[in-house]
Amino acid sequence: MMDSKTIDRLLKLLALTTSEADGEALNAIRMANALLKKNNLQWADILAVKGGKAPVGVAGQSSYEVWQDLVRRAQAQQSAAAAQQQRAAKQARDWGSFGQ
Repeated sequence: MMDSKTIDRLLKLLALTTSEADGEALNAIRMANALLKKNNLQWADILAVKGGKAPVGVAGQSSYEVWQDLVRRAQAQQSAAAAQQQRAAKQARDWGSFGQ
């Protein structure tokens, strides 16, 4: 089972895999693999039930519920990042027109 802190770490690593910098993306997936190994898990344990094995859960949740939670958290982080990016862009525009 993975605790909430470990799930958050995995989400952050998975987000880094979308980086345009190949080295950063590769390092993120390697770190995610190491995190799974440290927790005695495989990707199949996270993504789906395979071969009739019991789903991996967190605090009594089924793997489906854990996956739904992961998706919700990823979407929330993506929304927060987009909002932060919009605020930064607005601030840059405001600073750019400061002396004009």
